[in-house]
Amino acid sequence: MSAHCLLTGARPGFGHAISHSHRRTPRRFDPNIQRKRYPLPGEGRTVRLTLSARAIKAELKEIVRSPSSTDGQRRAAREELDRQPRDASATRVRNRDGVDGRPRGYLRRFGLSRVRIRQQAHAGFLPGVTTSSW
Repeated sequence: MSAHCLLTGARPGFGHAISHSHRRTPRRFDPNIQRKRYPLPGEGRTVRLTLSARAIKAELKEIVRSPSSTDGQRRAAREELDRQPRDASATRVRNRDGVDGRPRGYLRRFGLSRVRIRQQAHAGFLPGVTTSSW
């Protein structure tokens, strides 16, 4: 299976973001990539695509919003959107420290929590980062 989405180009990350829904899902090191079959009406065959959940949702929303789509297409797209997993939503992912998973005090620039940044800055592991002294 391909390691990236064919539409958005989403690739696996470093695991700083953890799905936090119901507190039971493990770390998510790769985007929610799914393999889907799409029919080609003119040729009478199907194509297998590797897509992220974000790309699938974007395409379905475009069908729902498009004025050229029929009521049946809109209804089918809406039902497919309703069948998508809730955990695929970006709002259900919480940023966490990449080392120990601490959810609070997360700094995006480093992918670490403030506690871990302080420890690593004192140890000299973060080049160019110094602690303040006055």
